[in-house]
Amino acid sequence: EVLNGTTALLPIVQGQLNGQDTRFLIDTGAAVSCLDEEFFQESVLPKLDNPTFLRGLPSLTAVGGTQIPVKGCIVLLYNIDGFQFPHPTYLVALQR
Repeated sequence: EVLNGTTALLPIVQGQLNGQDTRFLIDTGAAVSCLDEEFFQESVLPKLDNPTFLRGLPSLTAVGGTQIPVKGCIVLLYNIDGFQFPHPTYLVALQR
């Protein structure tokens, strides 16, 4: 991966999110899993039969203290290296 013009070794793995091939950045220090809300709306939501959103949204704070706007939370089906599991995923608004 190239990050800010520098080649970086990032822990990125291939997998599937609700049956759709994608890549995941593994952050072993993260307390929660997040997904860009725009990506979710465009690529994941149209393929869900009956999405169930979880209630009660937390306030998320990045390592540097920046607040992360949470738009929703849903349990999605992850598949990484053949291991399939449901996992709560926070939908967040990424700053572009």
